[in-house]
Amino acid sequence: MNEKGLAATRPLSWASIMAESDQKIADGTVASGGMTGSMATVDMGSISVANTTGGTASEQAIKAAQASKDQLMLIYGVVSTKTQEFLAERRPANEFFDRSALDKPQSMGEAWIRIRKNAAYFKVNYAVVIAATVALSLLLNPLAALLIAGLGSGWAYVCLIRSDPIIVAGRTLSEREKLIGCAAITLLCVFVFSSVGYLLFTSMAIGAALCAAHGSVRVPYENFDTDVGTTFLPKMGSMSVASTVIQV
Repeated sequence: MNEKGLAATRPLSWASIMAESDQKIADGTVASGGMTGSMATVDMGSISVANTTGGTASEQAIKAAQASKDQLMLIYGVVSTKTQEFLAERRPANEFFDRSALDKPQSMGEAWIRIRKNAAYFKVNYAVVIAATVALSLLLNPLAALLIAGLGSGWAYVCLIRSDPIIVAGRTLSEREKLIGCAAITLLCVFVFSSVGYLLFTSMAIGAALCAAHGSVRVPYENFDTDVGTTFLPKMGSMSVASTVIQV
């Protein structure tokens, strides 16, 4: 009789049955534990990769937004500084509106010389007058103001805020092409599809006419280099006198 026959005919004891059962349970636990550990390892790895990818994308978005903000603040600082420096050269209001310095010109030549002299002396004040005239015209035309604001916002978004490349027909636009595109859209919106261009030119012409009128009746200072101790030029009755007294 072989061993299998002996095992089949051998009487089974309760202790042997329990020992065999405990051994199977132990083997199953080890196998399942190993499989569970591998699954846990894979799951944790996936979660780690997902968290790393998500964190990287979020950090890149935050860095891009911060870079755009820093660039905008830099441009704002430069523009603000240059504007303050320019406005610091303006003449006082009591000097600009001095009624005692007003006098009717005797000829067109004298008026033209006064305009040129006063334009050099009151250049900042005249720039403010023209800018105020344009601003007033935009306030009286809300649609034009909205169009100008929209175009300015578009320029800021394309050139400053947007960090991703612009792709048109499968081709990435360069910085020069973006500027050309924005300029073309602006010209079409201002001069073709609306009357904003006419409004801007009209308001600037009105402002320039006001400055020319002021410059023609305002007797210019003899010395433009100093504000202290300046005297008004005497009244001139002819172009010859004006040409000899005022050196343009």
